[in-house]
Amino acid sequence: MMNQDIIEAFCRMDIDALQNLLDEKTDYQETTKSIFLKKLWIKFEEFKQRDTKLHNYEGSCKVKNGPCVAVNFGKKGHVFIAENSRLYLPFIFVNNPDGSLKSLFYCDNFMVNDSEIEKILDKYGFKAKSLSIHTDEKRNFTGVNGRFYKECSSANVEWIRYRGKTFSKNFITRWVDKHAVLFLNLNVFDTNYRAQDLFYTMYHRLDEYCQLLFYDVEAKKALKEFKKLYLPNERVIVEWLTSNYELMCYIWNYETNILKDADLFGLKKINIEFNISIDTKPFKNCIEFAQTYEQYSHLKEKYNIDDGDTFAEVLGEVLDRKHKLIAQINN
Repeated sequence: MMNQDIIEAFCRMDIDALQNLLDEKTDYQETTKSIFLKKLWIKFEEFKQRDTKLHNYEGSCKVKNGPCVAVNFGKKGHVFIAENSRLYLPFIFVNNPDGSLKSLFYCDNFMVNDSEIEKILDKYGFKAKSLSIHTDEKRNFTGVNGRFYKECSSANVEWIRYRGKTFSKNFITRWVDKHAVLFLNLNVFDTNYRAQDLFYTMYHRLDEYCQLLFYDVEAKKALKEFKKLYLPNERVIVEWLTSNYELMCYIWNYETNILKDADLFGLKKINIEFNISIDTKPFKNCIEFAQTYEQYSHLKEKYNIDDGDTFAEVLGEVLDRKHKLIAQINN
């Protein structure tokens, strides 16, 4: 019965109810109840941007290799699906002999019992929203806080001061420029620690902001060209699409986090934990250009336009630029 109340609270995305229902003694991915619920609250807030409830389905862990096989394979749980966001959270629920909850943890290898639901998740591109615990957030952590802990913590203090506010354009550009070397020195293992991951995530998003500012000038030029076109003539539109495809690739490369799941014009919340937003108006031309391009992109298929390897080349150029900067720093 207790588990059912917990499941219903998950479906309502009711953190207050879960605070009362969950026991401090339960194992939450090797961390404390308070840290687990804080991370869960952030996920719920993301879902609430487009969903008012989550749908619950039973399933189990189907991990096929690695050390988790012996420990978790076959353990039962529930997946909570945000239909409009096309995201989901899968958790394993392990009970004590008396029926109370022994452990609750996120599962990367969850499979729903209902095969039709699995097909829907796959067909419509639903994605799991990971809930991870940093190394220094675990109950028994006694080690050091990882490489660049002090540097990342100091950089984080600078932007956390904007709690509940909107970053200014000047702050973003200065902060990104100031901490570029630190960002390039971090690797994926460093982000196992909270301060480093917090810094890395924020830098990545604000760097995307700066890149969109850079391409906004080119987007403005492309829009000016488009407004001169005779739209009933599809051929001239196709020519415009073809000549501006590389610009579109660059914008696609940088817009993922900044413009995802939000009203395109105006404020965009980029950190839920500290309630911090950015204003997308400074790169409004990028937004309008992307909207226009996607509105007419079907014509490329109609006229059999082959984009070739342009997108891969753009992605490669962006990565090469980063690798060259890293090499310069190391030398």
